[in-house]
This record gives sequence, C-alpha cells and structure tokens, in this order.
Amino acid sequence: MGLFDRFKKQKNEVEEATVTEEMHKDAEEVVAAKKEAQEATEEIKTAKKEAQEVVREAATEAEKSANAKEIRRFTFLVEDLSALPEEQGVVVGGILYGAVQKGDEVYVIQPAGNIITTKVYGIEVGPNQTADSAQNQKITMLLRDIKNEAQVPKYTVLTSIKPQTTINAKVAVENPQLLGMSMDYPRLCKDNTYINLLVYVLCHAHYIVPARVDKEPENNGDGTATIKQESKMRFPSLLDPADKTKNVFPVFTDWLAMANWKNLFDETHPPKSVIMRFPEVMAVCKRSSVVINAFGPTPVFLPEKMIEQIVGMEAYQQEFGANAENTVKKMQVEQEAKVYVGVPKENEEIKLIKEAMVAQAQTEEQIRRVDFLLKMDVQKERAYLCVVDCPEEQAKQLFTGMHKAVAPYLNDVKRLEFLLYGKSKLANDVISEKSCIYQA
Repeated sequence: MGLFDRFKKQKNEVEEATVTEEMHKDAEEVVAAKKEAQEATEEIKTAKKEAQEVVREAATEAEKSANAKEIRRFTFLVEDLSALPEEQGVVVGGILYGAVQKGDEVYVIQPAGNIITTKVYGIEVGPNQTADSAQNQKITMLLRDIKNEAQVPKYTVLTSIKPQTTINAKVAVENPQLLGMSMDYPRLCKDNTYINLLVYVLCHAHYIVPARVDKEPENNGDGTATIKQESKMRFPSLLDPADKTKNVFPVFTDWLAMANWKNLFDETHPPKSVIMRFPEVMAVCKRSSVVINAFGPTPVFLPEKMIEQIVGMEAYQQEFGANAENTVKKMQVEQEAKVYVGVPKENEEIKLIKEAMVAQAQTEEQIRRVDFLLKMDVQKERAYLCVVDCPEEQAKQLFTGMHKAVAPYLNDVKRLEFLLYGKSKLANDVISEKSCIYQA
C-alpha cells in the first residue's frame, strides 16, 4: 500500500470516527429532547388533571346548588287571604306541596294566568309558630311586596317553578299553575269556583304526551328531533278504571310527572314525547276520557262526559272552535232594543270578577274608571256590562285585556259586553256610584 493509500485510509477512519461522535451526540440530544418532551407531557397531564379537578369541584358545587334549589321546588294554592294594616303586605294561607324557605323568590300566578314575582318574608306553621322553612304542610306566608289583595285572589298559585308563557322544545315543559291546582283536586273537587278555574287553566295549558314512532326520528342536535314524513306515531293509553272496555288518554304537566310511569319506555320503545295544547289533545284522543298525571303526584281524571261539557262551552268554542274569532268584537247596539240594566247582586262569582277587573285596571294607566253592571233583554238573556272610561283608540286592546282577566270567572253568566264611558246613551243613563268599582 502506497503512502497516498495509507493517508486516504486514515482520513476515512478519522471521518468515520467524527461521524460516529456526531451521531452519538445527535442521539444524546434526541434522548434529552425526548426526556424534556416526556417531562412536558407529564406537566401537561398534571395541569389537565388539576383543571379537571377544578371543573369537577365546580360541577359538584353547581350540582349541590341545583339540588338544594330542586329540594325547594314547591306549589301553594291560596285559599285564605288577609291584608295587613297600613299596606304592610298580605298573608296567604293554604297547603304547601314541596319545600319553601324564608327569603325565597316566588312566582305568583293569578287565576287568569297573569304573573308577578315576590319574596317570602315570613312563614307560620301554626298559630303564632313562626319558622324559617316548611315542607308539605299547611302554612301561612307573609308577602310584604304585595300591597293589594286583588293581586292574589283566591286560588292563586304561588310556586318556585318558573312559568312558561310560550312553548320551547329546548326547555323542559312546566305547568306550575295547573300542577299547583291539581294537587288539591281531591279536596276541592266539590267547589264550583275551584272547578271552573281548573277547567279554564287546563284548557290553556300545554302537556307532555308520550309517543311511540315506528321509525327513528332525525336528531336535530339541539334537543329536538324531526319525525320522518312516512313515520307512524302511536300514543299509549290506559284502561278506564270505571269501564275496562274503554281507554283513557294520559297527559302530563311536566317530565317529573311522566317519569312516574315506570314501564312507559324500554329498549324497544326509547323515550319519545310530543308537546300539545289542550285542543290538540282533544283532536288526537277524539274527545275520549283524559287523565292528567295518571301516576302522580295527584291524578286528575276527566271523564268523557266532562270532556264533552268543556268542549261544548260557549267560551271554549269562541276561543278554540273551528270558526274562532277575536273574543272582543265591535257591536252596533240598536237604540230601540229594550234592555234592563242594574247593579248585580253580590255573590262569590261577582266578587271574583270585580277583583280581577280592578286588578287589571290598576295595571293600565289609560283606564280612568270602570263600572260593572248586569244587563238582561226581553228574552231574559243575561250579560255582564262593563263601562270603561279610556281612550277610544285603545279601547279594543284594553277591553281584550280585561276580558282575559275576567274570563275564568264567567260561569253563571257567560257573556261580557263593554261600553265606552260617555259614548253611549245607555252608558250615561245606567252608571252610578253603586256601579263604579274602580276610579283612578
């Protein structure tokens, strides 16, 4: 081997050694980088774990808070009412279903559906026995924010459950007014005033109706689903307890009530339901018997005969019938028509109508005076006559609001007519100090 060849060999050996050293060095750097990456990963895992713990603790606290609030889910039907002197508030009495604490914010749902809010300032569980909380018992509650007895007429519902004025498929269905009234159904079902109000409320409620579909609906991703056009929907029914050959159509006020039907859903029939108004329920069940909250907390059974009476009522037909139009219509009164007008004799119905009318008038600044009368024509057809002092251009809107407030109490006399103060000879002739029930 020549000198050049030996030199070339040595050079290659040196280069190989250098490359080997660099490879070792690179490998060490890779190992170090990998170790750093592993350490960083461990730190990320630790941080993630800590974050999960924080989220879990927050969720636990939120759940505890929600559970605490859920424990105080209650309804309370006002049966007794007294106003404190010098407008210090009102005291309401009735039976509490659920739990309430002093200081709780509550919804006040008047029989016509109007809603106000207030706070519980005091609780009595017996004569001179005050308490900070109560549960499932007869109590009285102090409501200092309410100064007028007309704001909480008899059979008003107090509740911690937020009322729903519109249907939203993304929000769990609630009917606190109907639920609150139904709780006392076994005890008050002989009371005509209670029954009439209950019928009005159930006609204006919306219900959860369990359903079974032969083809799986398309999930909309927002808590709702679209039923395919070719799908067939069936509604489970129950046997009529009085006649086993007939079926009863079950509806529910809320999800908790429907959950009491233990064998309703299974793997073959996953949970499905439809939200319906009362007229829609009538169309589906073909006016057969209906049961509200069949499995509790308190079932309300509406037999077929009662359903026919409800659907046949003039007020129901005016509002929900096939040819339903505006409840308040403009009518031309013939001057020659003979009518007899006077101040109606005081009774429970008249008292409730007046209270509701005054409460509504107090919410409208445009209403300056209200007179309440009873009118009868030569055929002895009776109607209540309400003479209102308000701007003519706002009359229809104001009359509609007053009619809605009074509608639950129109039982003995079904018809309510309105006249503008000073715009009719009849109105001018009949109003008096005795007929005036409200003056701003």
